[in-house]
Amino acid sequence: SPEKRIMIGITGESASGKSTICKAISDVIKSFYNNKKVLVTGHTGFKGSWLCKMLVKQGAIVAGYSLEAPTNPNLYEMSGLDDEITSYIGDIRDYDHLKQCFDEFKPEIVFHLAAQPIVKDSYLDPKYTYETNVLGTVNVLECIRVSNTVKSVLNVTTDKVYYNDERKSLMRICSMSPQNIVDSKPAFNNDGSFVDGFYGIDISYS
Repeated sequence: SPEKRIMIGITGESASGKSTICKAISDVIKSFYNNKKVLVTGHTGFKGSWLCKMLVKQGAIVAGYSLEAPTNPNLYEMSGLDDEITSYIGDIRDYDHLKQCFDEFKPEIVFHLAAQPIVKDSYLDPKYTYETNVLGTVNVLECIRVSNTVKSVLNVTTDKVYYNDERKSLMRICSMSPQNIVDSKPAFNNDGSFVDGFYGIDISYS
């Protein structure tokens, strides 16, 4: 469980002490997300489905915006999320439809996971990859900019944005150095920082 995983790395405490700490952390997370309206782009994907499931468990009111699930069978359908969240099926390249989702749902928090993530596919169809990962992110940021309800955003990218030094293990402290087309999504990190600084919206990157 997430609570047990949080316990890893907590040292110098008894088992009961660790349990108390984990419950306190869990309670803080639940109190934060409870009744918050959260929008997840890419909700039909593997990570998006798990994120939605965890948010629902914490009491959040969740909506998702994404293409249809990419595989059959898929985690989204197997998890029963269709009965637990509001699902918008659409393409983040379609600004008008995406904005309709924002206008109807009025999210307070946005997790932007939607992307074309497959490196091989990015070389086969670079135009689609750039349109999705770059212009799609622009559309999400524009919807956030004109929204009067969004307070916080997390733009989820990829480990491939970090320089891969073959001599060392790949670590988060490595400098950003995109190596392929899939890495194009975080190309707008600077633009996100502009939205953050100028419009006063809290934007984070993962």
